[in-house]
Amino acid sequence: MDDYILSMYTARIIYAVQLIESGDAAGAAKLLSKLASAMPEPDKQSMAAARADYERLGR
Repeated sequence: MDDYILSMYTARIIYAVQLIESGDAAGAAKLLSKLASAMPEPDKQSMAAARADYERLGR
């Protein structure tokens, strides 16, 4: 995923958090739902790398 697309996802997630903090949980849910449906499915190699990072960090 290129940096531009990643920054757009990040900005939308931050905006959703701001919506939640302001009391608009329904608006945040709608935004995150749209975001989730637009995201590409991760490949198995990316998922394995993410899981290894997660376990390495002890979480």
